[in-house]
Amino acid sequence: MKIFSVLLFFIILMIGKNIYAEPSSSWKLIKNSDGIQIESRKEAGSEYHSFQASIILKTNLDTILSVLKKVDQYPDWFAFTKAAFLIRQSRNEQTVFLETNFPWPYQNEFMEYRMVFLHERDGRIKVTIDGISKPTDRKEGLFPLKKASGSITLYPHPSETKTETKFVYFFHSEPRQEIPTWLINPMIHEMPFQTLLALQKRVTKD
Repeated sequence: MKIFSVLLFFIILMIGKNIYAEPSSSWKLIKNSDGIQIESRKEAGSEYHSFQASIILKTNLDTILSVLKKVDQYPDWFAFTKAAFLIRQSRNEQTVFLETNFPWPYQNEFMEYRMVFLHERDGRIKVTIDGISKPTDRKEGLFPLKKASGSITLYPHPSETKTETKFVYFFHSEPRQEIPTWLINPMIHEMPFQTLLALQKRVTKD
């Protein structure tokens, strides 16, 4: 009877490990260059890592918001974006289509995102980004990402000119295709790094 009880305990323990996903890990700095800091971590219930990238942009909130709302221009600065177009837009919300480039031999994937612009009392602006495409959706033969969500947070940054903004970009996604995590996770920093470099040049030029 005692042996049976011990065996039952270990069976329940193993089942519990399978039912409850591991919690998200702590952020780990993986790149710090050109004023851009990028961290990554393992998300609960996923083998694909998320990233959080930040930079101080020498411009104001309105300029950055203007860039974020010009969806058709995303391919010019949003790394690995082949196509983008606006589906609908209101003052504080927009729905956009993005096609993401994937390396050979994999096919590109897409996602429709709902972006909500939240103006907080402390002056910061948070843009929530939620992938809303269904698994059965198809666009020109392409499949949607399995999941995708994130946020962009803009913080007015104290400075003498008062025209600096801290830009923080968080994102996590999973491809629909069976792409090995060892291929994606070690390179997770490339997309946000290239994106923030291009954004910096864009807002400085404007």
